[in-house]
Amino acid sequence: MSRRDHFLWAVVVEGAVDAFCGRPLGANPYDQALDSSEAWRYGYVEAKWQLDVRGEEEARRWLRGTA
Repeated sequence: MSRRDHFLWAVVVEGAVDAFCGRPLGANPYDQALDSSEAWRYGYVEAKWQLDVRGEEEARRWLRGTA
């Protein structure tokens, strides 16, 4: 993996963490850097989906297991 690829994957992870921590999607810290901005947004959107959809599914599964 190139150094640039490593950096972009780190930005994807940063976007995901920002989503979990509640940072607004419009507060992309890489807004002026095209590749980095897209990487951050990808991480953010994917993490929000995981949290909103998969997290809810997992919570229902766990609650069924305790009933």
